[in-house]
Amino acid sequence: MSVPGFPDAVLVVDDDRDQLQIARLVLRSQVAGARVELCPAAAAALPAALELPGGAVVLMDRVMDGAESVETVAAIHARRPR
Repeated sequence: MSVPGFPDAVLVVDDDRDQLQIARLVLRSQVAGARVELCPAAAAALPAALELPGGAVVLMDRVMDGAESVETVAAIHARRPR
């Protein structure tokens, strides 16, 4: 169910599993009706983002081990522009 003013889905990308769980708890309680997906690696973020419905939001940790977060965000944006 889509709620006006809220994203349809949120993808959280972070290599810290504790942060992923905290984000899931907070988002599920605060973002009504949104699907919350967790991704523990930047390498898996692009395929995961391409599976999300329109109106999705991606929250990505900027500093991850061995990951190029800025490049991953650019690749997601290139494949899923507004």
